[in-house]
Amino acid sequence: MWRHEHRHRSAGITYAPDKFAVSGFKPMASECVAPLRVAQCPVQIEAHVLIIHSASNDEPFAYVEVQKLRVHAQRGVLNPEGTRFDIESWSPLFYVFRHYYGKGAHLGKSFRAKDR
Repeated sequence: MWRHEHRHRSAGITYAPDKFAVSGFKPMASECVAPLRVAQCPVQIEAHVLIIHSASNDEPFAYVEVQKLRVHAQRGVLNPEGTRFDIESWSPLFYVFRHYYGKGAHLGKSFRAKDR
């Protein structure tokens, strides 16, 4: 058992081997990598892992360096020419150091974020 699993359980997070069945999202084949894509996701990036840098011996996370292989973007998030993202046409969710942001205000934090 992973040594930090109790944190996940107390936060309401559980393991599910078939994440598509649990989430209701539709799987979609990738073009360059083995993992499936999520059809409902407006932007997807297929990448190859170059190196994994361990962040520390005390925390179970790492920094992953990747090489972008393919970018998929639905028409609705691109400018009329299809050459750039039109940030006004969608509402991306950003996860930055355990906190969630949209295009504006801070939206929340993960269960691992410390109150400061």
